[in-house]
Amino acid sequence: MAVLRLPPDVPVPPSDDVPSGPLDAVIRTPEETTLVRSWQDSAVETLPDVERSGPYRAWSVPGKLDFELVGVLLELIEPLRIAEVPVLAISTFDTDWILVAEERGEVAEAAWRSAGIEILDHE
Repeated sequence: MAVLRLPPDVPVPPSDDVPSGPLDAVIRTPEETTLVRSWQDSAVETLPDVERSGPYRAWSVPGKLDFELVGVLLELIEPLRIAEVPVLAISTFDTDWILVAEERGEVAEAAWRSAGIEILDHE
């Protein structure tokens, strides 16, 4: 996954025909537009004057989460904090996503397993 920072008023480029990956997100604020896309999407390399970060691996909480649940992200992020793994968290209507730098993915999964969190392979 890639995270790109675009100006706030820029049109969002369409996704490529490459596999989109597990998450394709557009987040707009008055200061910026953040685009989360597959690392293979052409926008990652071809958009001019764009800040880029990645590649990231992405995990989601399986199933739809009730908005009244408390502490779901904390339970997932705390083992990563202890293992000193930086995270980017994104929430959708149905679930929460955790993005970790690709080179830290195995460390993240080991930290979760040590905390008793089961990792399900979605591929």
